[in-house]
Amino acid sequence: MADASKVNIGAMQVTFAGTDLGHTLDGVEFTLERSFQDLTVDQFGSTPVEKALTGQKVTAKFKLAEITVANIAKAQPEGNAASARFDTFGTDAGYTLFQNAGLLQLRPLKNVAGAITTDDILIYKAVSVEMLQLNYKVDEQRVIEITMEGLIDRTRSSGRLLGEFGSVS
Repeated sequence: MADASKVNIGAMQVTFAGTDLGHTLDGVEFTLERSFQDLTVDQFGSTPVEKALTGQKVTAKFKLAEITVANIAKAQPEGNAASARFDTFGTDAGYTLFQNAGLLQLRPLKNVAGAITTDDILIYKAVSVEMLQLNYKVDEQRVIEITMEGLIDRTRSSGRLLGEFGSVS
């Protein structure tokens, strides 16, 4: 039977590596992309007889309304946030991001005080992967837009390599 209590709206709390990143603007977008290869046989030509999963890509996009050095460091982790006053940028080619990967938790604000719920989304090894752009305009609020992508967590089993919905851990 239909259950109206499962119909929801609302803002999300974004926590990365155990740190609440503060207020967001324009919501949080979670995407799980799946790639497939068509499997075919001569008898049926180009009509697929099966589809094989070839990969998955999980991303979360959000705009942080709180402009802090710590949040800038989350957006470009290859820098060196030596203090709360400044972050640096400019790193050698070949730098790998896995060393900066952390648990990204997206939680509806209505559930912040409680335990993990079925509305939570966890990405086990999230890293920031898009450019950092700060706009300084008289008629536009400045935000830090971050896109985080999940990397494989090699400590987990197949079917849970990237993340989870709700309280599975």
